[in-house]
Amino acid sequence: MPSPEVAGEYPIVATVANTNVDATVENGTLTVSVGTIDAGTPPVTTAEVVYGTKLLTIGFGAHPHGTWAWDTTKYDETTLVGDAGEHLFRAVFTPTSALFEKVSADVKITVTKKTVTVVMT
Repeated sequence: MPSPEVAGEYPIVATVANTNVDATVENGTLTVSVGTIDAGTPPVTTAEVVYGTKLLTIGFGAHPHGTWAWDTTKYDETTLVGDAGEHLFRAVFTPTSALFEKVSADVKITVTKKTVTVVMT
């Protein structure tokens, strides 16, 4: 029988192993319905980074049933986090298990000023 992650109908066959027992065996069908589970919020819901940081370099913690990543339909490897201040960016959870659904969430990034040291000689 497939794992319970796979919805569908499966035959049930009963076998009576004891010949000293009178038993009526009725075969039937087991129907499995599978719902999905929301993955919840990203493991990182807020972060503080320095001005000039590329968004895709900010990673997420592991999830046992999928992957959190930045929404690459909106951002690419050149996307910077922006000027100093708070910014929202969209993250997407892509499940590896049929028990979970694909979801998205906003993540607040606080960008701090970059310190630059000028040395004059």
